[in-house]
Amino acid sequence: MNYSIKFCTQVLFDNARAFLRGCLLVCLFVMSPWASAVQQETTVVCSQGDTVGIAYGDSTQGCSIQDATATNRFTFSGTANDLVRFNLATTTNAWNPVLEVRDDTNTIIGSGSCTPDNSISTCSFSLDVTLPRNGVYLVIIADGGADQAGNYQLSLERLWPSPSVTYLDYDVANIDAISPSTDIDHFHFNATSGTSLRLNVVTTTNAWNPRVELRGPDGPIVINGIADGAGCNPANIISTCSFSVDWVPPASGTYYLSIYDDGTNQAGGYQVSLLCLYGACDNAPVPDPTGPVINYIQATTDTITPAVDADAYTFNATASTLLRLNLRTTSNAWNPRVELRDTAGTVVLNGIADGAGCNPANISSTCSFSVELVPALSGTYSLLVYDDGTNQTGGYQIGLWCVLGDCDSDGDAFPDNDRQILNYGGTITSNAIDTGVDADYYLFNGTVGDEIQFNFATTTNAWNPRLELRDPTGTVVLNGLADGMGCNPANIISTCSFIVNYSPPLSGTYSLLVYDGSTDQAGNYNFTLACVFGTGPGFTCTDLTPTPGACADNCSVVENADQSDSNGDGIGNICDADLDNVIPYTVNLSDYSLFRSVFGTTDPDADFNGDGIVNLSDYSIFRRSFGKAPGPSCAIPNTP
Repeated sequence: MNYSIKFCTQVLFDNARAFLRGCLLVCLFVMSPWASAVQQETTVVCSQGDTVGIAYGDSTQGCSIQDATATNRFTFSGTANDLVRFNLATTTNAWNPVLEVRDDTNTIIGSGSCTPDNSISTCSFSLDVTLPRNGVYLVIIADGGADQAGNYQLSLERLWPSPSVTYLDYDVANIDAISPSTDIDHFHFNATSGTSLRLNVVTTTNAWNPRVELRGPDGPIVINGIADGAGCNPANIISTCSFSVDWVPPASGTYYLSIYDDGTNQAGGYQVSLLCLYGACDNAPVPDPTGPVINYIQATTDTITPAVDADAYTFNATASTLLRLNLRTTSNAWNPRVELRDTAGTVVLNGIADGAGCNPANISSTCSFSVELVPALSGTYSLLVYDDGTNQTGGYQIGLWCVLGDCDSDGDAFPDNDRQILNYGGTITSNAIDTGVDADYYLFNGTVGDEIQFNFATTTNAWNPRLELRDPTGTVVLNGLADGMGCNPANIISTCSFIVNYSPPLSGTYSLLVYDGSTDQAGNYNFTLACVFGTGPGFTCTDLTPTPGACADNCSVVENADQSDSNGDGIGNICDADLDNVIPYTVNLSDYSLFRSVFGTTDPDADFNGDGIVNLSDYSIFRRSFGKAPGPSCAIPNTP
């Protein structure tokens, strides 16, 4: 998701209002989630015959045992109970180095060594030591047999207390590299117990084997390398690799993450991201905001970039309604996956196994999928879109449909009731499925004994429409091509049409859904509901009479429990910045002029949020509405 947006608007206030005279510049900056947080590495140059000082985080440069019987000596300062790691990698074949760590009493407190596999191989090792006391420590490096010279790199890192080098924020990808091969990169972040987190890592260097070590607030290791899924090995020398690992923090506090090469013998680049999957994640130190809200009316278009990214959304669901989630990719050869959690944090849809993902047929193809869900609980659901292998970027469109029931997009306890009523003999002209994941909803009255007819024609070439009809009980009675409720054009420069006759088996309200057959293409259409034979007076069919008060939510996608509608146009104030109510009913400069003229007053129409005064909060709502139609509202139905 690329949030790189800069929106600046200059608001000129009425000169008649002295206290508002001048110019107010309001700018919104939303920063990109990419963070090239490259950790600077400090190098220490070796000097033969001299003792060289080295500090935590340092790596050596130009170090060698030039005389097989000689030693290299380093000193560093440490604190009691520091957990330190020495990484050593040879750059000379068939050389066997040894390393000793001595305290200020000349006692050996740790040692390590390595032996190459053969005469044309190098070797490497890591040594972890817990320091017994405060003071200066001595590191001695020599040849294991005192019979061969050799070159090497050495890094000294403190693992605990972990250095707070780079802050890792949720949903912000960090791009960095392990260089030299003995290097370790450190990150820290805040986590809240009981939340659900996911760590994604993808390498950007072929044939590199990354490992991750995670420590909790008190220092214990909670995730450690391949054994815990926190590492990967590429398939071959021309491949990268990636991994994802989920966990629930056992305690709240600061966690420390270390990334390193598995064998401390190869440098490599990577991307890392941390995702909050569920719960009030706290990385600020205030709880992070939830993802953007998706609704049953408008499709959302976005991109997973970089590959370790994931897009998080929330939506309100009502128990026992029927929902349909549609996703189509806009990038070739990309494999999207969706993970859906209910109000309790339980995963209710999870990738391909549940139909919530797709794989394109080939490298020049996109893909799409639809999956249905009947929510068991009412409340806020969380949805995550990500790449299957966390190793590829891709664009997508996602649409959420309320197929059946009293769905409530904004969770204000008022059902959307946004279905358009079809009357017999009336024609729907030039309606559109705006994106492949879009759908249009209709209602009409059906009576036992009537014979009705659906006449449908596309006005867009190469579009494959489908209709789904449900009876008053919610049962699907006609569905797509199998029942004649759809058509496929003959070729890419053709439209198509169909006619279906139907005799309702039950009397009551029927619901009709219009959508694209493969959820991957937009299209326009004309549609007529005809009465062939009716049981009403003069053999007519009876139209659906709206229930008084059936339009329950005058702002379908923004919560407004008070349903305030000061100008009485059926659209709630919170989503009605169209102050002049003049065709084409779009928020434009005329509305801006009216808004400016009442700024600072108690004008009810411009007091969008209902706090009693027209102020900057209302201006923020106006700005987001500029250039758009008011609503949506159940008074303006059928705008999915």
